[in-house]
Amino acid sequence: MSVASPAMSPAVSSPASALMMECSPAKLDQVTPQTLTDEDAESVALALRLQEEERAYARLWMASPPQDRQEQSPEDEESLALAICLQQEEDEAQLRATLGLDDGEEVPGSPSNYSYEQLLRLGESVGTVSKGASSEAIGALQRMSVIEARNEASVLLGDQCSICRMEYEDEDELQLLPCKHCEHAECLTQWLKMSKCCPLCQAELPA
Repeated sequence: MSVASPAMSPAVSSPASALMMECSPAKLDQVTPQTLTDEDAESVALALRLQEEERAYARLWMASPPQDRQEQSPEDEESLALAICLQQEEDEAQLRATLGLDDGEEVPGSPSNYSYEQLLRLGESVGTVSKGASSEAIGALQRMSVIEARNEASVLLGDQCSICRMEYEDEDELQLLPCKHCEHAECLTQWLKMSKCCPLCQAELPA
């Protein structure tokens, strides 16, 4: 099953996305909490999380056939733009909480403007960056057919897979997440290898 375009639509600008642009992938991969004060806080936990999400979408995009990339509808692009905007708002809220900012306080535009205490808080949060789920966790997920899923009241199944954007057919095999969302088994397996969160509700897959 091919993955239709998850789209690389431009994100809405925010302090969170600006932080990600400031930190290059090479620098982020070399981050340790001890280097925060000496290297201008290049290990900002938020930037790491955003970078991981961008990599996940990029991998899905590159894995899709070229013809599928042209099939992105305006509605799909709008949905993705909204999802990105909501994710940025959530990331900014997380950043504010990590920095200990009160309501109304502006998020510093650059890590170089962070206080020593804020840099330490960011250093402590680096280890919490979410990555892919383990093979054991993915393999333990229940599998079922589309017909079985539609006959199970507790299963949340839409008309199409939210990852590949293809409509479900009766013979398709699905995987069921703990949050009760279902996706194509093949699509969801690849998704969870890059991100351990549900592609719809962002609920994290337990280890």
